[in-house]
Amino acid sequence: MAATASKKEWKIDWGTFAPLVAAAKAARGAWTTRNPDHGDYFNVGPGHHMPSRCPECGAIGKLTPIEADRDQMSDGEQTEYDAGSWGFAFCGACQSNVFWQV
Repeated sequence: MAATASKKEWKIDWGTFAPLVAAAKAARGAWTTRNPDHGDYFNVGPGHHMPSRCPECGAIGKLTPIEADRDQMSDGEQTEYDAGSWGFAFCGACQSNVFWQV
């Protein structure tokens, strides 16, 4: 049986978190403005968000993931790292080490 959406219009009250939600929304908007080609820039998929293009030189398909040192990470950083939200890579074209974050 297919799920149906509620006909009730819901409103979320973020309370004291409203300024943080607004700041996060603004940050996402700023990132999108700075990265207009993000659809081509990322390999989108669960846990796999590493850029396909080097942010330093623009080469496509030249990034190799670099395993991060988990001993230095907090539990939250490990969770985000495992989910593919950020990481490190080496570019075979420009020979640079790059940090990337979604």
